[in-house]
Parts: sequence; structure tokens; C-alpha cells
Amino acid sequence: MTEEIPAAASNPRAEAASAAALQTGARLVILLLGLALMIYLTRHLGRGEYGQYAVAMVLMSWLSVFVAVATTSTTIRLVAGHADGQAYAAAILRAVAFFTICLAAIVAVFAQTLADVFRSPQIAPLLQILCLDLVLTSIGGIYSSILVAQRRFLAGSLAIVSGAATQLGAAFLLVGHGWLAAGACAASVAGSATQLIIGRAATGLPIINRDRADLAPLWRYARLLAGTSLALRITQSMDLLAVKFFTRSSLPAGAYAGGQNISLAAMTLFLPSSGIVLQSMAQSQKKGQHAEAVRTGTLFLRVALTYGALLGALSARADDIVALLLGPAFSSSGPVLAILLWAVAFRTLSVAGNCFIAATGKSPSIIAALLVLVALGIAAYAMVVPRHGTEGAAWVALGLAATAGIASLREGLRLTGISFPWTSLLRIGLAATGAAVTTSLLPAGGLLLLPNLIGACLAYMLALYALNEWRPGGKEFSALRAAFNR
Repeated sequence: MTEEIPAAASNPRAEAASAAALQTGARLVILLLGLALMIYLTRHLGRGEYGQYAVAMVLMSWLSVFVAVATTSTTIRLVAGHADGQAYAAAILRAVAFFTICLAAIVAVFAQTLADVFRSPQIAPLLQILCLDLVLTSIGGIYSSILVAQRRFLAGSLAIVSGAATQLGAAFLLVGHGWLAAGACAASVAGSATQLIIGRAATGLPIINRDRADLAPLWRYARLLAGTSLALRITQSMDLLAVKFFTRSSLPAGAYAGGQNISLAAMTLFLPSSGIVLQSMAQSQKKGQHAEAVRTGTLFLRVALTYGALLGALSARADDIVALLLGPAFSSSGPVLAILLWAVAFRTLSVAGNCFIAATGKSPSIIAALLVLVALGIAAYAMVVPRHGTEGAAWVALGLAATAGIASLREGLRLTGISFPWTSLLRIGLAATGAAVTTSLLPAGGLLLLPNLIGACLAYMLALYALNEWRPGGKEFSALRAAFNR
């Protein structure tokens, strides 16, 4: 290893940027695997069976969110920003294992009742299968957070990529042998188990351990984050359940899920960077380097704006994207995807805002406002979905995403003292306009969509470079090499 690598890696922003690039590359692989899974499932399950599978997955994700929102950011910040980080990691593992096992047992017993509440009685067996996934994915998520907090980004990337590959392989095997939606759920269990096993091996921390830590900071910090994170997550995931509940049919739910899952795939490319930024900002705060934490946060916000604007530009080709990935049976998913890509653009702001809130360790003041937003969202879905169907639900989702994104970002900026980069927003807006024009002018039928999207992305990158918004230097590449050497 050369002498320049440690020097570059000591720059928190360069390290955060290079680590984010590493995990984004891993998420790109996961995105491709996820798209392959979605293409396979939509063509082998059909809209009705795919709708049941999607509703079951969303319901279980709602249950897992109670664990994730209170532990993911908590784990990263306490392990990365505390001298007794290893003891906290062990304590969190024990607590999550105990809680999720109890929660999964309750859900397994009352699965039929839960399915009946959401007018989907046929998904009860799927929920029982996914109870095991709830336990495995929650514990595996803690291991992944520990690896991020320890700056072992390559090991963390390997765990999630291996899990996604296992899920895809298991889906081919189980769904292909006639298990249908049950096989798709079982494949998710297999993927989560793989991620957990690799995380356990990489960290060396057993789930059941004797390490002790003062739990007061853990619960205090978890309680601090849980309200805001949970409210944000609910606003982002209740649209599919609203479609299923108010239309009382798996067919529109399946069509909506097709567009939603493509938009969620786009979100997976952005999400890993938030944990890395949180780790970097927590380290800087622990060392008293507040100015460095602000610079790292500003860089992350510019990335969020850049990525969100690109999704908005590419939404012009939503119909072609659906036709290529999902097939003609999901043609009604095109308008839904176009709207939801804009919703994801605003959700990146929520991710940034929530990351800033978590990094400060201060109490946010927007929990009550977000809970009111959840109530208004439920009322809006009840009024809009019966009249306007899936597109109406997508518009409500966009409204919720925009409101929650702006509110959470504003709170995060207030707590951290970060200034909003208005000049960057102007440059990014101009570049995104050029990308939208490019994708609209180029042919996009069938496989021509791929060079179309590539051309639009290249035009976007060139515009950002010409406008002097993004010009990476040598430090980032040196830090990237250092990340690979960990």
C-alpha cells in the first residue's frame, strides 16, 4: 500500500464519498438482481398472485420497520461514535433477536386475522412464511450496520450482494417448481439467512453473547429516532396497502406493485450512502470536528439532489421502462411509475434529513407534524383511490413524499446548521432539463430503451461537469482504493 492512501482515507469527505461509491456499486449489482427477480416473478405469477405477494411483503416490512427505525441509525451512531461501541453492538444484537422472535411468534399466530383486516385472507400463509424472514432480516440488518460503523464497507457489500443472489436463485428454483407466491416468500427467507450468516462471520459477534453495556443511551437514542423515522416510513409505504384495501382486488394491487417495485429499485441505489454518511458525521462529531461534519452533510445533500433530479428526468420514459421490465400485462403500471419516480426523488430528501437528525443526536421537533401527515394521508387515500384508482394513489404518494421530504430536510438542516445549496439546485435543475430533453428525443422502443437511458445519463453527467457542479479529484480515488484494502 502506498503512503498516499492513508492520507486520502483520513479525509472524512473523501472516505465517505469513496465508501458510498463502493456500496452504490454493490447496490447496482443488487438492483440488477432485483430487476431480474421482478421480471421473473411478474411473468410467472401474474398480476393477481404478484399482488398477493407484494401486499404480504409490504405488511411484513411495516412490522420490521418498528425494529429497523429504532436500531439501524442507533447502531451506526453508537458503535461508530462511542468508545464502548463493541459492547453496544452486542447488546443491540441480543435485544433485536429477542424482540423479533417474540414479534414473529405473535404474527404467526394471528396471521389470518391480520390478513382479514387488510381484506386479503389468502395471504395468511405467506405472512407465516415471512415471519421467519422478519427475524433473519432484522438481525442481518444489525450485522450490516455494525460493519458500516466499523468502516468495513467491502464486507458489508458482500453480505447484501450474496443475500440478493441467493434470493434470486431460490426464487428460480421454488417458483419454477410451482410454489408461486409462497416460493417467492421462501426465497426472501433464504436471501436474508445468507446475509445474516455472512454478517455473523465478518463481525465475529455471536447473536447470544455475554457482553454488557449501559442500555440507557441505547434506548434514549432509539426513542429519539423512532418517532420521526417511523412516521416517514409509514408515509412512504402505505400506498400499496391503500390500493389493496380500497379496491378490494389483487389485480390493481399487482399493477401498482409493478410500478412501485421499479421505483423502490431506484431507491436502493441511494439508501446505502446514508449509513456511510451517518458514520462519517458521527465520527467527526465525536472528534469535535463540527465543520467537517457540516461539509460531509452538504456533500450528501448535493448527491441527494443530483440523484433525485435524474429520476425525475427519466420519468418521461416510464411507459417504456414498464414494457421492457414487466411485459404487456403490466401496461397500466407506466403512469404509476412516472409519478412514483418523482416521489422517490423527494424521498431522497427525507433520507438526507433523517440522516442529519440522527447524526446530531438531538431531539427533532417535527414528530407531531409527521403523525398528522400520516392521518391526512390515510384520509386522502380513502377519498382518492375509490375514484381514481392506482394513478390517484400514486399522486397521493407523491404529495406525501414531497411534504415529508421538505419537512424532514428542513429539520435536519436546522439541527446541523447546514445551509441549503441553492446554487447547486439551480445547476442540477438545468442539467436534469437537458437529460429530460435527451431522453425524449432519442428512440426508446424495446431494447432501444437501454441506449436511450444511457445517453440521457451521459448528457446529465456532462452537463453537471460543464456547470462545475461535480468534478471529482484524486483524493476520492485514493480513498476508494483504501476502502477496498480494508
